[in-house]
Amino acid sequence: MGAAVKARLVCRRQLRIRIRAEATVRGVDADGKRFELRALVKNVGGGGIYLYVARPAIAHSSVLILLTFGATLTGSTGPAVAIRGTVLRVEPQADGSIGLAVALRRYRFL
Repeated sequence: MGAAVKARLVCRRQLRIRIRAEATVRGVDADGKRFELRALVKNVGGGGIYLYVARPAIAHSSVLILLTFGATLTGSTGPAVAIRGTVLRVEPQADGSIGLAVALRRYRFL
Protein backbone atom coordinates (compact mmCIF):
# COMPACT_ATOMS: atom_id res chain seq x y z
CA MET A 1 0.00 0.00 0.00
CA GLY A 2 1.47 3.39 -1.07
CA ALA A 3 1.97 6.38 1.21
CA ALA A 4 -0.83 8.33 -0.51
CA VAL A 5 -3.34 5.53 0.11
CA LYS A 6 -2.28 5.23 3.76
CA ALA A 7 -2.61 8.99 4.23
CA ARG A 8 -6.10 8.94 2.71
CA LEU A 9 -7.14 6.10 5.04
CA VAL A 10 -5.97 8.06 8.09
CA CYS A 11 -8.16 11.02 7.05
CA ARG A 12 -11.21 8.79 6.40
CA ARG A 13 -11.79 6.92 9.63
CA GLN A 14 -15.56 7.05 9.28
CA LEU A 15 -18.04 6.70 6.44
CA ARG A 16 -18.73 9.89 4.50
CA ILE A 17 -22.07 10.74 2.93
CA ARG A 18 -21.84 12.88 -0.19
CA ILE A 19 -24.41 15.64 -0.18
CA ARG A 20 -24.88 18.89 -2.02
CA ALA A 21 -26.24 21.43 0.41
CA GLU A 22 -25.66 25.05 1.24
CA ALA A 23 -24.48 26.20 4.63
CA THR A 24 -23.52 29.40 6.41
CA VAL A 25 -20.05 29.45 7.95
CA ARG A 26 -18.78 31.86 10.60
CA GLY A 27 -15.13 32.03 11.54
CA VAL A 28 -11.88 33.94 11.22
CA ASP A 29 -10.08 34.23 7.88
CA ALA A 30 -6.35 34.11 7.17
CA ASP A 31 -6.12 37.90 7.75
CA GLY A 32 -7.60 37.54 11.25
CA LYS A 33 -10.94 39.08 10.21
CA ARG A 34 -14.27 37.58 11.19
CA PHE A 35 -16.41 36.34 8.33
CA GLU A 36 -19.86 34.95 7.68
CA LEU A 37 -20.42 33.49 4.25
CA ARG A 38 -22.23 30.90 2.23
CA ALA A 39 -20.59 27.53 1.67
CA LEU A 40 -21.24 24.46 -0.44
CA VAL A 41 -21.10 21.19 1.50
CA LYS A 42 -19.38 18.29 -0.26
CA ASN A 43 -19.76 15.54 2.35
CA VAL A 44 -20.58 14.83 5.98
CA GLY A 45 -19.38 12.02 8.22
CA GLY A 46 -19.68 11.04 11.85
CA GLY A 47 -16.58 13.01 12.74
CA GLY A 48 -16.45 15.83 10.21
CA ILE A 49 -17.71 17.87 7.31
CA TYR A 50 -16.00 19.02 4.10
CA LEU A 51 -17.15 22.22 2.44
CA TYR A 52 -16.12 24.89 -0.04
CA VAL A 53 -15.91 28.59 0.85
CA ALA A 54 -14.74 31.75 -0.93
CA ARG A 55 -12.16 32.85 1.68
CA PRO A 56 -9.69 30.72 3.64
CA ALA A 57 -10.13 30.11 7.34
CA ILE A 58 -7.21 29.55 9.68
CA ALA A 59 -6.21 25.92 10.25
CA HIS A 60 -7.00 24.78 13.81
CA SER A 61 -9.44 27.68 14.33
CA SER A 62 -13.04 27.29 15.48
CA VAL A 63 -15.93 27.68 13.07
CA LEU A 64 -19.70 27.67 13.39
CA ILE A 65 -21.61 26.03 10.53
CA LEU A 66 -25.37 26.30 10.04
CA LEU A 67 -26.42 23.49 7.70
CA THR A 68 -30.00 23.60 6.42
CA PHE A 69 -31.25 20.67 4.40
CA GLY A 70 -33.31 21.14 1.24
CA ALA A 71 -36.80 22.46 0.88
CA THR A 72 -39.76 20.15 1.35
CA LEU A 73 -42.65 19.67 -1.08
CA THR A 74 -44.62 22.33 0.80
CA GLY A 75 -41.88 24.89 0.16
CA SER A 76 -40.62 25.09 3.74
CA THR A 77 -37.00 24.43 4.57
CA GLY A 78 -35.90 21.10 5.94
CA PRO A 79 -34.17 20.41 9.23
CA ALA A 80 -31.19 22.52 10.29
CA VAL A 81 -28.10 21.64 12.27
CA ALA A 82 -25.78 24.06 14.10
CA ILE A 83 -22.24 22.63 14.11
CA ARG A 84 -19.23 23.78 16.10
CA GLY A 85 -16.00 22.49 14.69
CA THR A 86 -12.27 22.88 14.26
CA VAL A 87 -10.68 23.48 10.86
CA LEU A 88 -8.31 20.57 10.16
CA ARG A 89 -7.23 21.40 6.62
CA VAL A 90 -7.43 24.39 4.29
CA GLU A 91 -7.13 23.31 0.64
CA PRO A 92 -7.08 25.81 -2.28
CA GLN A 93 -9.06 24.47 -5.25
CA ALA A 94 -8.40 24.90 -9.00
CA ASP A 95 -11.57 27.03 -9.39
CA GLY A 96 -10.40 29.54 -6.77
CA SER A 97 -12.59 28.27 -3.95
CA ILE A 98 -11.17 26.95 -0.69
CA GLY A 99 -11.89 23.45 0.65
CA LEU A 100 -12.22 23.18 4.42
CA ALA A 101 -12.06 19.91 6.32
CA VAL A 102 -13.74 20.52 9.68
CA ALA A 103 -13.78 18.15 12.67
CA LEU A 104 -17.08 18.13 14.54
CA ARG A 105 -16.87 19.16 18.19
CA ARG A 106 -20.57 19.69 18.95
CA TYR A 107 -23.77 19.80 17.00
CA ARG A 108 -27.42 20.54 17.73
CA PHE A 109 -30.51 20.06 15.62
CA LEU A 110 -32.57 23.24 15.45
